Amino acid sequence: MFLSLFRDMHASSGAEVAAEVLGLQEKRALRYSELNRAHKEYLADGYNLDKYKLVVCDATNVFKEVSEQILAAKKRTEDDQLALMIDKLQVLEEQNLRVTVDHQLSLQQAQEEGDDELQQRNVRGLRKRLDDISGEIREVLEEIRYKVHDDK
Repeated sequence: MFLSLFRDMHASSGAEVAAEVLGLQEKRALRYSELNRAHKEYLADGYNLDKYKLVVCDATNVFKEVSEQILAAKKRTEDDQLALMIDKLQVLEEQNLRVTVDHQLSLQQAQEEGDDELQQRNVRGLRKRLDDISGEIREVLEEIRYKVHDDK
């Protein structure tokens, strides 16, 4: 505990913080995969809400924990450029979570309503938005990776 507090109080190199953020982002990406898999199972299993709620609760806790850890890492860097990249990543991840929820709800509505063209368009539009956000996240992560490489 003391070591953690000591580490949080002292500045870290940009490369150290960047590497930590990249590792935390991997954890977040894995949780998104699990969440999406669980949602597919939820739709396929006739809406087993209890099972799905457990996965959503777990994912929510992990997303919150990862976000807090990333913000703590950001506080330890004196690299303003890296701090801006981290801020951008956090904003994009917030958007990603919101659109993921909307997309999952739209998938359920589309399944319930069948061939409703408007609902299908909504699903496709949200999927496109998720793809766009994911692309922006990948770009920020690439910038952070370059930061790690350049600072070594």
